[in-house]
Amino acid sequence: MQDIRVLPEQQTRVETGPTRFGEDWTGVFIRGDAALPHAMQLQRMMNGEVIGPVERMQIESLIAVLASCVECGPRL
Repeated sequence: MQDIRVLPEQQTRVETGPTRFGEDWTGVFIRGDAALPHAMQLQRMMNGEVIGPVERMQIESLIAVLASCVECGPRL
């Protein structure tokens, strides 16, 4: 696990989604309150457990967030 990078506080709350620092490539920021549920759902899938429709919608939302930072090339 990498060390947690502490950046300057932002004036407005940073939401889950595509985020860019200066002129760097766009990346994805996932808020802590969203990260744990996504990790749990992905772990359930990796364990071969059947997921329900709500979990499926949440995973589809995560896929959309991850794909949202693509600036060039194909999009999902």
